[in-house]
Amino acid sequence: MTSETNTTAATTSSIDRVLDARGVLCPLPIVRLAAAIRDLPVGAHLRLLATDPGSDADVRAWARESGQELIEALRVDREFHFVLRRAR
Repeated sequence: MTSETNTTAATTSSIDRVLDARGVLCPLPIVRLAAAIRDLPVGAHLRLLATDPGSDADVRAWARESGQELIEALRVDREFHFVLRRAR
Protein backbone atom coordinates (compact mmCIF):
# COMPACT_ATOMS: atom_id res chain seq x y z
CA MET A 1 0.00 0.00 0.00
CA THR A 2 1.31 3.38 -0.84
CA SER A 3 0.85 6.29 1.46
CA GLU A 4 -1.49 8.90 0.10
CA THR A 5 -2.17 12.27 1.63
CA ASN A 6 -3.95 15.09 -0.17
CA THR A 7 -3.42 18.71 0.75
CA THR A 8 -6.92 18.73 2.23
CA ALA A 9 -5.98 16.02 4.73
CA ALA A 10 -8.17 16.05 7.79
CA THR A 11 -6.49 16.61 11.11
CA THR A 12 -7.40 14.39 14.01
CA SER A 13 -9.59 17.14 15.44
CA SER A 14 -11.67 17.35 12.25
CA ILE A 15 -12.61 13.65 12.21
CA ASP A 16 -16.36 13.35 12.77
CA ARG A 17 -16.50 9.58 13.18
CA VAL A 18 -14.09 6.69 13.61
CA LEU A 19 -15.13 3.32 12.24
CA ASP A 20 -13.18 0.38 13.62
CA ALA A 21 -13.33 -2.50 11.14
CA ARG A 22 -10.21 -4.22 12.43
CA GLY A 23 -10.50 -8.00 12.61
CA VAL A 24 -13.24 -8.34 9.98
CA LEU A 25 -12.74 -9.48 6.40
CA CYS A 26 -14.16 -8.44 3.05
CA PRO A 27 -16.84 -7.40 2.39
CA LEU A 28 -17.62 -6.21 5.94
CA PRO A 29 -15.24 -3.21 6.07
CA ILE A 30 -16.86 -1.76 2.93
CA VAL A 31 -20.40 -2.64 4.01
CA ARG A 32 -19.81 -0.90 7.35
CA LEU A 33 -18.10 2.05 5.65
CA ALA A 34 -21.01 2.58 3.26
CA ALA A 35 -23.53 2.50 6.11
CA ALA A 36 -21.48 4.79 8.35
CA ILE A 37 -20.85 7.46 5.74
CA ARG A 38 -24.58 7.64 4.92
CA ASP A 39 -25.18 8.72 8.52
CA LEU A 40 -22.83 11.69 8.18
CA PRO A 41 -23.59 15.07 6.63
CA VAL A 42 -21.90 16.10 3.38
CA GLY A 43 -18.44 17.44 4.17
CA ALA A 44 -17.95 15.31 7.29
CA HIS A 45 -14.82 13.20 7.74
CA LEU A 46 -14.70 9.53 8.66
CA ARG A 47 -11.61 7.59 9.71
CA LEU A 48 -11.68 3.87 8.89
CA LEU A 49 -9.35 1.44 10.65
CA ALA A 50 -9.01 -1.98 9.00
CA THR A 51 -6.80 -5.04 9.02
CA ASP A 52 -8.17 -6.86 5.97
CA PRO A 53 -5.29 -7.05 3.44
CA GLY A 54 -7.73 -6.20 0.62
CA SER A 55 -8.84 -2.98 2.31
CA ASP A 56 -6.48 -0.73 0.38
CA ALA A 57 -7.81 -1.70 -3.04
CA ASP A 58 -11.40 -2.08 -1.78
CA VAL A 59 -11.60 1.35 -0.14
CA ARG A 60 -10.01 3.10 -3.12
CA ALA A 61 -12.44 1.43 -5.54
CA TRP A 62 -15.43 2.09 -3.29
CA ALA A 63 -14.55 5.78 -2.92
CA ARG A 64 -14.13 6.18 -6.67
CA GLU A 65 -17.38 4.36 -7.48
CA SER A 66 -19.46 6.00 -4.75
CA GLY A 67 -18.21 9.52 -5.38
CA GLN A 68 -16.71 9.95 -1.90
CA GLU A 69 -13.34 11.62 -1.39
CA LEU A 70 -10.43 9.54 -0.14
CA ILE A 71 -8.25 12.05 1.65
CA GLU A 72 -5.71 9.83 3.32
CA ALA A 73 -4.61 6.20 3.04
CA LEU A 74 -1.84 4.93 5.29
CA ARG A 75 -0.49 1.60 6.38
CA VAL A 76 0.59 1.50 10.00
CA ASP A 77 2.22 -1.84 10.78
CA ARG A 78 -0.52 -4.37 9.93
CA GLU A 79 -3.35 -1.84 9.97
CA PHE A 80 -4.79 0.34 7.26
CA HIS A 81 -5.95 3.85 8.18
CA PHE A 82 -8.15 5.80 5.81
CA VAL A 83 -9.76 9.22 6.04
CA LEU A 84 -12.71 9.86 3.75
CA ARG A 85 -14.83 12.95 3.28
CA ARG A 86 -18.49 12.55 2.44
CA ALA A 87 -18.75 14.37 -0.86
CA ARG A 88 -22.36 13.62 -1.74
